[in-house]
Amino acid sequence: MKNVLVGLLVLVFLFTSCVKQNPMDVVIDVCPEDLLSEMVHAGSQKEFDNVYFETMLLHELNDGDFIDQFFNRAEIMYPNKKFISYFKSFDGELAPNASNEEVIEFFQMKKQQAMDAVGVILEARFDGFNDGVQINRGLDQITIQLYNIEDEKRVYSFIQKSGNVEFLEIYRQEEIASFMFETFELSEDLRDDIGEYFQVYGAGVMFVKETDLAAANNRLEELDRIENFPEELKFMWSAAPEENYETGEMGYILYPCRYPNNGIPYVSGRAITSASMGFNSDNNELTVNLTMTAEGSDKWARMTENNVGRAIAITMDDQVYSAPNVISAITGGDTQISGNFTEEEAEDLAQIIGSGSFPISCKIRSIKKH
Repeated sequence: MKNVLVGLLVLVFLFTSCVKQNPMDVVIDVCPEDLLSEMVHAGSQKEFDNVYFETMLLHELNDGDFIDQFFNRAEIMYPNKKFISYFKSFDGELAPNASNEEVIEFFQMKKQQAMDAVGVILEARFDGFNDGVQINRGLDQITIQLYNIEDEKRVYSFIQKSGNVEFLEIYRQEEIASFMFETFELSEDLRDDIGEYFQVYGAGVMFVKETDLAAANNRLEELDRIENFPEELKFMWSAAPEENYETGEMGYILYPCRYPNNGIPYVSGRAITSASMGFNSDNNELTVNLTMTAEGSDKWARMTENNVGRAIAITMDDQVYSAPNVISAITGGDTQISGNFTEEEAEDLAQIIGSGSFPISCKIRSIKKH
């Protein structure tokens, strides 16, 4: 009798461990418009923008293949303009005199490759939670069925984050002080508001209380409109609120990052081969440990060597996750992201980074629980 009970318990355990609890269908819109906009030729920017805007309005009203819709609209609005003239060099992938049909075929191929890559990345990100992905190329959508995961915010985090880590230099206060003074001379009201909401907090960075974040963002938009700062300066907030070590208040840190004009950081997520959760015994904090390729390791070593005594921002999606001060060149291809993570946050961030970055943007259209 005892053996029978043990056998039944084992069967119950095996059954319940295999049951897919709380199934959830997530429909994701991919954005093939990224493929078009990143290759537009400067000489055709105005016409491209006109077609792009009309297509976006049409696409919102009528789901379908964005690339087909774009070129159909282009033919209507500018019937004498060849499609190839909208775009810059294709690095030998498409001839300068390519026909309209060849251009459409080229972008459809690029979209197919991108959607396949997104599908693979989604399966990796939701490893253990998904039952496969279904790609609907005609609607530019991907559906993934999830199970044993209930937190919708966690699902959004897995999908909305690009996974593309970028390592950026941070301006020192003295390097942008003159631009700040010139800006304040142009707007005394802005100077007073900046002084009200922003607190100097270390070399070059500023602290803003959580309650003042919306007002601070409005002031940053005003600063941006004045266009008095270096072209490579890009302000980024910390990814999560932090405690001000001087006042004990919770708030966000604003980092003045140096973002290259060509849009390609010296070290990015392409240099990362793996990511995993770790533990820093010096401060008893969870970390996300990154391992780099040989090329990425060399670049990271040079970047850190050139920034000894300065901070480097480790960012994703224009948010700063960590900004360590460089004491010496970091060699060997290993580095850490720290940020007062919970265990789930560290595991999820490692999963997102380790699965690779989306080649095009993705947005959640709907979540349906069964």
